[in-house]
Amino acid sequence: MTGASGFIGKQILNQILSEGHSLVSLGRRAPEIQSSQVTFHPFDLNSDRLTFPEPPFDTILHFAGIASGEGKSEKEYMDINFKSTERLVRYAKDNSIPHFIFSSSASVYGRSDSIDEPLKEDSFLNGSTDYARSKILAESLIRKELTGYTIFRISSVYGIGGKGFVNKLIKLYRKKLFPYPLGGRGKKSFIHIQDLIEFVIRGLNQKKFGVFNLAHPEIVSYKELLKEIERNYPGFALRIPLPGFLETWDFPKGLNSKLKPLFLQSLIDPQRAIHEFGFQPKVGMVEGMKGLRASEKL
Repeated sequence: MTGASGFIGKQILNQILSEGHSLVSLGRRAPEIQSSQVTFHPFDLNSDRLTFPEPPFDTILHFAGIASGEGKSEKEYMDINFKSTERLVRYAKDNSIPHFIFSSSASVYGRSDSIDEPLKEDSFLNGSTDYARSKILAESLIRKELTGYTIFRISSVYGIGGKGFVNKLIKLYRKKLFPYPLGGRGKKSFIHIQDLIEFVIRGLNQKKFGVFNLAHPEIVSYKELLKEIERNYPGFALRIPLPGFLETWDFPKGLNSKLKPLFLQSLIDPQRAIHEFGFQPKVGMVEGMKGLRASEKL
């Protein structure tokens, strides 16, 4: 597994170990959990060659990478998100590893043109950011070179300890500021970390191959999201209107990565994953926001 020390990866790791699996963690940082079931190999995924003394693995879980909105250069996204995947795919192919699970993103679709029709797995991939293109290329390589793959196109993830879209907005709100694009009309798909982990573990155990959108079926508007934040975090924040014409502006690189996601309407349909894995996501935005707030009161 790569990315075992990240927000998503460490929770996947905990669940994998609780089910009795053994795992080799590959990366620059050792996972937080210490267990006889985990072997850590310090490794920079930008290196040229992967070699292991261990017996063949039955699955590679590739969850390492630079996240969207981090303001990195195109080269950094390609080196870390695409070229690392290229090396792992080569290793999987050379060693006949039967299952490759890849953490992709709903950003590969780009902007959803309709506010009512979520995108499905066979929709065009129009993502134009450096991050999205790095994921599109990685997906294309996996689908070309391997047969036993599971690609998860993950919507915006939130939860305790997260650093994604929802968690960032809460942080801003508590600083008395709240960016408010397009009059709150934009919509977005989300998935709580608990539901995401359940899908990944089922993907590992059931070995269903293909591409799957992961999201809660509930689509949340920006206006509804603000309402839930206000309900759970009493106080006042200044709404900062962001008119639609700002979406086309070319801000400085670091600012672009922070502002552009506010305008991005990203709606994906998770029904294929729900049907194939036999799991209905359980944590909607109302419950998820309550859980976030409750965790802070402990």
